[in-house]
Amino acid sequence: MADHLEDDEQVEALKRWWDENGKSTMVAIALAVAGTVGWQQYQGWTVSQAERASEVWESISRTSFSIGSMHRSPQNLILSDIISHLTAFSVALH
Repeated sequence: MADHLEDDEQVEALKRWWDENGKSTMVAIALAVAGTVGWQQYQGWTVSQAERASEVWESISRTSFSIGSMHRSPQNLILSDIISHLTAFSVALH
């Protein structure tokens, strides 16, 4: 019988604790889950942006190589100048 009273007391203590702390506990869990999901989404977005930038850079590099082998028309000179500025900017970032 004494064990039963102790069990009831523990249940009552747990209920009181939940009444006092239940909302904040649920909010903390929700924030932790949202933070984790948000961080994973951000990491995926960062990788996606890096892949896209790499594809653009590869395309520009191929165009630059093609321009080097073509005659120097005004349009090609302008494009070559833009590519050289982008190259310098990219090197400055690293």
